[in-house]
Parts: sequence; C-alpha cells; structure tokens
Amino acid sequence: MDDNIMRALRVSIAFLIPPYVDIDIKLTQEAASMVGFGLLYKGSANRQVTEMLLVQMGRKPLTNKDIEREGLSLSAGFALGLVNLGTGANTPGLEDLMIDERLQRLFEGGLRIPPPKLL
Repeated sequence: MDDNIMRALRVSIAFLIPPYVDIDIKLTQEAASMVGFGLLYKGSANRQVTEMLLVQMGRKPLTNKDIEREGLSLSAGFALGLVNLGTGANTPGLEDLMIDERLQRLFEGGLRIPPPKLL
C-alpha cells in the first residue's frame, strides 16, 4: 500500500474530511476515490476501510441528486467487494459487522442496522 496514494484518495472523500474544512467535492470524484480505495486495499479485508464503505453504501442522500448518490453507493459496493476479495464468508475480525445481512437489507429494504461503532 502506498501512503501517498492513500492520502490523495482520502482528501477526495467527504466522509473522511473533518467538518471544519470547507472543500467542495463532486460526487463523481468521490466515487472514483472509493473505487481507488478498493483497488489500493484489494484482498486485504481491512476492517477500517470495510466499515467506511459499508457506511457510505447506506448513507441517505443529502440533496435531490439521487442518481449521483446511487452512483456513489454503487462505487462503494464495488470497492467493498475488492477489499474483501477472496476472503470468504467468515473473514476473521469482520464477523461482527454482519456484512451479508447489511447488504441484504440495503437491497431489499427494511430496518437499517446501525453503523459500526468505530466510526
């Protein structure tokens, strides 16, 4: 993993920027950065990145740009798949995140599972 690439990607994701910093980030740029995180952490099953991507997939839209928000959720889903690529259903250290149940509820609807505690 390259720290310089990670820093560049982190600046482009609004969720990771402190609230007191005022930066205008387009959703398309944020979506590309999420896929970049997936490629950077491919196959690592990194817990922090997995949690971030799960939260991003489940976020509600803040404006009426629903189509762009759906694209952001889709790119977070692709990145989540890349991060957990080849790890199987029972990845050590990620069982408590209930990834399968969260994804099923996002697709089918229903009660939302609260976000992970670390975020």
